[in-house]
Amino acid sequence: MPDNIKLLDCTLRDGMYITDFHTDDAVKRPVIKALETAGIDIIECGFLKRGKSEANSAVYGSLDELKPFIECKKPNVMYAAIVMEIDNAPDFPVRTSNGLDCIRIAFFKNDADAAIELAKRVKEKGYDVLVQPMRTSDYSDTEIRELIGKINTIKPFGMAVVDSNGNMLPNELTNLANIYRECLEPSICAGFHFHNNSQLAFANAISAIDIMQGRELVIDCSIFGMGRGAGNLPTELIAGYLNKGGADYDVNAVFDTYDKYFAETFKITPWGYSLKHLLSANYNANPYFATFMSDKYNLNTNELSRAFASMTVTERMSFNPAVAEKAARSVKQ
Repeated sequence: MPDNIKLLDCTLRDGMYITDFHTDDAVKRPVIKALETAGIDIIECGFLKRGKSEANSAVYGSLDELKPFIECKKPNVMYAAIVMEIDNAPDFPVRTSNGLDCIRIAFFKNDADAAIELAKRVKEKGYDVLVQPMRTSDYSDTEIRELIGKINTIKPFGMAVVDSNGNMLPNELTNLANIYRECLEPSICAGFHFHNNSQLAFANAISAIDIMQGRELVIDCSIFGMGRGAGNLPTELIAGYLNKGGADYDVNAVFDTYDKYFAETFKITPWGYSLKHLLSANYNANPYFATFMSDKYNLNTNELSRAFASMTVTERMSFNPAVAEKAARSVKQ
């Protein structure tokens, strides 16, 4: 089973939503080295966004800014970063042996064509490209088949199912995995990125592995599930599961990394399953709404549910503080 599965740890990227994208520069290299020791296959190092970046940030204005943190790269490990805003992608120099190997491109449905064009350009520079259609379950079967058809023409390294709001149910995952299995070119890896708002990240990952037997897979995870909303699939959990099938990940190295670098963060800004993030999942809403309305207006669960219900489907898709303010005030009147 494990030979066809790669784990992509996104702690230094998705996990940094917890710290408002702050990452101590002195910590980055030790965390990357620890993930190398753990045997993680792909290490995601941060966000890429054109512009001037700051010290101690998870957001990088150029690929060169990441190079000091991935010196002495470990053989057979891929080093990645993600573009979340297509219009603000940085310039991509030709891939070099001492820089990033993999570029992830995340996009919403209305940006799909622009994302595919960017993926083409990035691939032409020599990078492995992983395309990430966010809120994948919002696509109809016809739409996702059409998107896969377009992706097949550029032959990226991989294409993912992305459970952006942590609300993907097992039947939805099964349907999408079967479509990917049927339609995605065999040479293209199938990726899976799960959030844990509904406590289904681990179960969905196991289901995806079972459904996609024989396919090359990339499974996203993060240390102790650190990440936006209720967090992600925990690295130590999925690595331990794969070890039972013959993999050789060093789970103790993951535990040590949490203890040394993230345990104190958890005490200050905890993440994980909560009723507020379950509600955001139930309404297929960006999890920032739940955090914002709970923290600023101290809404209880009933009030939070009514606030989400007052929003339109479109308003729930992307966080907008004005929408959140209006919804919260409407239930506090």
